[in-house]
Amino acid sequence: MVSTQERFIVIPDVLTDTNSMVILTDINYWSDHETELRQWCQDNNSEFVGMTVLFPDPRTLTAFVLRWQQ
Repeated sequence: MVSTQERFIVIPDVLTDTNSMVILTDINYWSDHETELRQWCQDNNSEFVGMTVLFPDPRTLTAFVLRWQQ
């Protein structure tokens, strides 16, 4: 279950067959910050698709968590 306080959930690598991934859970927050998130993804070689963000490596995932956590 996802807390209403969480903006995203980090998906464990064992559950994906691609790169590191997060699911964006706070629709209102991400709607308000969509432009900024798209720019961050472009600057960090990450892919923003629907309500997910895919990262090229664990280091970029860590940068995302540090930037966007509460």
